[in-house]
Amino acid sequence: MTLSLQPPSAKRRKPNGPTLSNMAHNFKAGNIIRLRVWNFTTYNYGVFNLSPSLNMIIGPNGSGKSTFVAAVCLGLGGKLELIRRKSLDSMIKSGEKESRIEITLSAGPDKQPVVIERTLTLKLTKSKWEIDGVSSELALVSRLVKSLNIQLDNLCHFLPQERVAEFASLSPEKLLLEMERTIGDNTLIQKHELLIDLDKSLVEVTEKLDSAEEYINGLKDDVDKYAREAERFREYEVKSREIGLHKKLLPYAKLQDLRNLMANLKLVRDNAKNTLLEFNHNVKPLASLARDAVECTKALDEQLSELNHQVFLMTQKTSTSTSQLSEIKTQIGECKNTINNLRFRTENEKLELSNTLEERDKILRDLNGIKVVDEEELSSLELQRLEKYNEKSSLAEELDTVKFQSNALGREIESRENRMREEHKKLTSNERLEVLRSTGTRYRREIMEMSYKAHSLLRKEKQKLGLRYYEAPVISCHVTDSRYAKYFEKIVDNMSLFALFFDNNEDYQAVSKILPTDANVPMRVVTKKNPEARIPKDLLARLGFDGCLSDFITGPESVIRCLKQRCFIHIIPVALKPISEELTREYLDFVTLLPGMKNARFAIENSLFLVGRSKHGSRQIFYNTENIAEAQLMAADGLTEELKKEISKRIQTLRENVVSLTEQRKQLLSSQEGLAARINVADSELKDLDKLVRALKKQKETKLKLEDTLSHKESRILTLQRKTNEDYGDQISQAEGSLIQKYLESARLVADIAKQVEELSQHKIEVKKTELLRQQLENKALTYQSIRKELDKKEELLQRQYLEAKSKYDEHKKGSAANEIREQNLVGEEREAVREFAEKYNSQGTLTEQFVLQTIERLEDEISVLPNIDHGTLALLLSKKIDLENAETQLPIMQRKKSDIEARVQKICIPWAEELAQIVEQISRSFQKRFVAVASDGQVELVKADRFKDWKLEILVKFRENSELKVLDHQSQSGGERAVSTIFFIMSLQGLTNAPIRIVDEINQGMDPKNEKQTHKYLVKTACTSDSSQYFLVTPKLLTGLYYHPDMAVHCIFTGPFLQSDSSSGGEYLDMHKKYSVEA
Repeated sequence: MTLSLQPPSAKRRKPNGPTLSNMAHNFKAGNIIRLRVWNFTTYNYGVFNLSPSLNMIIGPNGSGKSTFVAAVCLGLGGKLELIRRKSLDSMIKSGEKESRIEITLSAGPDKQPVVIERTLTLKLTKSKWEIDGVSSELALVSRLVKSLNIQLDNLCHFLPQERVAEFASLSPEKLLLEMERTIGDNTLIQKHELLIDLDKSLVEVTEKLDSAEEYINGLKDDVDKYAREAERFREYEVKSREIGLHKKLLPYAKLQDLRNLMANLKLVRDNAKNTLLEFNHNVKPLASLARDAVECTKALDEQLSELNHQVFLMTQKTSTSTSQLSEIKTQIGECKNTINNLRFRTENEKLELSNTLEERDKILRDLNGIKVVDEEELSSLELQRLEKYNEKSSLAEELDTVKFQSNALGREIESRENRMREEHKKLTSNERLEVLRSTGTRYRREIMEMSYKAHSLLRKEKQKLGLRYYEAPVISCHVTDSRYAKYFEKIVDNMSLFALFFDNNEDYQAVSKILPTDANVPMRVVTKKNPEARIPKDLLARLGFDGCLSDFITGPESVIRCLKQRCFIHIIPVALKPISEELTREYLDFVTLLPGMKNARFAIENSLFLVGRSKHGSRQIFYNTENIAEAQLMAADGLTEELKKEISKRIQTLRENVVSLTEQRKQLLSSQEGLAARINVADSELKDLDKLVRALKKQKETKLKLEDTLSHKESRILTLQRKTNEDYGDQISQAEGSLIQKYLESARLVADIAKQVEELSQHKIEVKKTELLRQQLENKALTYQSIRKELDKKEELLQRQYLEAKSKYDEHKKGSAANEIREQNLVGEEREAVREFAEKYNSQGTLTEQFVLQTIERLEDEISVLPNIDHGTLALLLSKKIDLENAETQLPIMQRKKSDIEARVQKICIPWAEELAQIVEQISRSFQKRFVAVASDGQVELVKADRFKDWKLEILVKFRENSELKVLDHQSQSGGERAVSTIFFIMSLQGLTNAPIRIVDEINQGMDPKNEKQTHKYLVKTACTSDSSQYFLVTPKLLTGLYYHPDMAVHCIFTGPFLQSDSSSGGEYLDMHKKYSVEA
């Protein structure tokens, strides 16, 4: 077949072969005889004359192979979703407004073919349909396609490229329904869907029946309960009646209480009135005395104010005189000092002049004895001293540098010696912290290094900060027998092996704050739950196991508990010696029955067994094994031999470093001694020069000081010589006269002050007398006022007592008890009952309001302990009985309905299940027979379930001998494996279905050449049998050396950039001897 992109009017070439009209009788009903398209996707025009057996459509990618699949789908009324297209407009060739699809279907032998034509118009969602040239609609086309059993929505019939992956991801439930829809005359799918509906109805009826039975049981309980409540209802009514009668008795009790109270209140009122009158008579004289005391106090206040004013004036006058006397005394002292200074000034100045002359002569003698300093000699000595100082400083700096280097080497030597001692301690101790520094292990180095740093830091801070934690199992745990260490390292995950453990979140938070932010150390908080050992030890011993892994591990209880919770070391048996297959199988049978043991593990020799259960088929138990490497960290109690070698190597390196550093330090110490000797010599020379310079400078300074002092003394001598020649006689006489005047004035002021003080004292005495008298009167007035306040309070209390007594008497006099009795208007039996209670209580002396209220409260308490009962209880009891009768009437109806449904299900299910099982068995045999040519094994299994909607059809495949059968899905197998499995399953349906066409688009993509050849061979043989469906296989390529059958047809699509412009070469390419005609 060839395909042209030219319009139908182009030149045609007819190769050898029968015409379309001659070969129609070879097609079965529903086969596609011919397909033609106009302006469809990339085609201007195309025609496919097809084979009734296998049609292989090949061509390069992008040449339009999948367009054929899309044309079949849309031309037969399929939905756009089946080919993953968004709109019909995308199927119309670019630049065209209309596209047309024409499909010629076989109606069966000796019947006229049916031509279906669909026209797509741009921007219109509704297409134009024709059947045999007559206008039609989509519903009629769909009915025609369905009558020919063409199922475009069934992936077993129609598998376009876009849905190949969808087939592998079909749920087993959906796959079963699709298979049933394919088989025979659709009775299987109809029965299955009917069973699903019946099963759904049965579940609903069963739920309603269970609800009805539960409802009836509840009604029976309610009827019994309400019957008991009705019996107690009479007791409730009797007590309620007594409460009502006692409430009506209350006004009579109140009236009786009122009569007794009125007599008492009248007596209290009269007594209060008499007491108040007597009190008012007794307190009248006290008010007169208080007024007299207040008036006398006012008069004394006026007198005291006048006396205080006189005292104030006299005090001011005395103060002024005292100030004047003090000033005169000061002036007298000044006159005396002036006279003394003038008398002794001349003698003092003469004496000072003599002393100053002697001092001058001494300074002259000292000055003459001092030599003049040579400035050039002094400058030379200072320059020599500076040079020597610089020399000494340079040597000192050099010495400091050598000392620093020597000290640094000393500290480095001490540090390395300390590290050597620490490494020696590690070799002789069982400290396991160094295990974390092991190199060359299979564990991640960064985790071990980070864990080592964290443990070292926490050990330093633990005591100081009170930290509580458990060190990692690799440090804190011990394997009692080193042979089991490899099991421990295999089963405990890396994060748990190097993790810190805590008993609570508070300890966890405290340690988290200490660790650096970049310390990514695993940490675990241990729960209190201690997992129990669920495998008996005697069973393990009988089966050949040495015990569970936890039996050989010791360590902190919390750490062991967490390892049990996270790594299950208490339920993982271990054995150093081999165990027979029979004992292993017996253990598998036992452990898989335990709840929560679906993923059990056990170790034998150098293998770890991982136990599981198949999710399909017979759900067989299986296991995988993993190799167990030798222990690297836990085999030794302390350090491993490898780690000891590493530590010894580090010690040797440190020792060599110490020797080298010690030699360097010896050289520096020798240099240090030489520099120290040179510094001592320079220091001695510097001291001698400094001593000479200081002596010359001191000599120069002394001479300058003496010359300055001599100049000062000469100036003072001249001043004193001038003063000793002056006369002070007149000044002394004048000062003595002024002194006598001051003495006379002082005597006069003293006499005046004495007289003023005497008068002031007399006035102050009068003030104190008046103040004392006023205080006495004020105290008396305050006393009267205090007594009056107390008497007023007493009067107020008596007045209030009288008014209260009078008010109570008046209030009870107007009491409402009698009105309440009249308002009750009791008659007949009720009045007689109240009267009987009143007479009874009155005769007993208990007819009081308090007693009646207590009786009512007691009766209400007795009612309160009874169940909540109301007048609707009897009505509710009757209603519940009616509901129970109705429910018991409906129950048999629902039971019969359930039985009818179950009978229908049983009648349909048994033959349907048998037929379905036989068909699945045939499909499985056919699938396995063909599939083993490309894989290890394959089966198709029917998985039954309690609900018919949950029945499954599982395709089980195995591509390697050492693996197990696995369900075909989009996760377990590769793309090529899924494609092989899919095509063989579709072929296995052949002979069981009456599907007229099967279309598979690019299913061979991803297959390896071997599988593709085998698949192609079986597909050709299956498709070319006499009773086969019409197959369409779309592929972009074919391998060489494939198997071909005379009845198959190969359709080559050669369009686009691959089409040569030379028509002659194209003719030669199309000149092939095939059975069927090809149009272009």
